Amino acid sequence: MQAYQNLQELLNDVKDLNLLSFTNSASQLYKQLVQDKIRIGTNDLRIAAIALSLNATVVTRNTQYFAKVPNLKLENWAINDEN
Repeated sequence: MQAYQNLQELLNDVKDLNLLSFTNSASQLYKQLVQDKIRIGTNDLRIAAIALSLNATVVTRNTQYFAKVPNLKLENWAINDEN
């Protein structure tokens, strides 16, 4: 019973999220970032490529890490962040 309630809560939480697609444009940017030897994790590099393709801002507390990606707009919304 608890597992079903947890699943229901999760589905309620994610139903209103706007998911951004990994488009052809993002894929090309990702390949360029790999070729440029940008050294961050694969999934984070994909996030960066999606943001770049949409001229979007990445909200993260790990700005030093994502700052390795040229032209990526970043914002840190963390409270009492020491990074």
